[in-house]
Amino acid sequence: MQTAMDNFRMGGDRIYYYAFTRDTHRFALMCGIWNIRWPLPAAEIGYWANTSEAGHGYTQEALNALARFCLSDLRMKRLSMRIAEHNTASRHIAIKTGFNEEGYHPADGLQGNGTIMNMYSYGLLDANWLPPLEVTWKPVPAEVKEE
Repeated sequence: MQTAMDNFRMGGDRIYYYAFTRDTHRFALMCGIWNIRWPLPAAEIGYWANTSEAGHGYTQEALNALARFCLSDLRMKRLSMRIAEHNTASRHIAIKTGFNEEGYHPADGLQGNGTIMNMYSYGLLDANWLPPLEVTWKPVPAEVKEE
């Protein structure tokens, strides 16, 4: 993780974060930014959630926190996201978190198995569009930290 943060601080083009449940310390999701265009500055943002941890609000909380960090602390002007048409849960999370649907793109994405899929694009320009974020962050317990 330290190497990734050092690369990011030196103008790297991606960074990923991992979230674990508070009670069981199980992997809940990964979120990140990539294709960072520092001169603008802008980036793509996204997430992958563990389906067994769905429905607890972890994904929206993480997306909100990361988007807030990018727009406020990193002073990015734009965050964009692409979500497959069939992924209605993720599309709902994007809208609920404050992203605006910007377009529909037929046959513009590939699944891991090579199947072509339709995509939606979303954008966020202002941290004020995000819902309130009222969380307390705690250090990762020693038993889940990398050595």
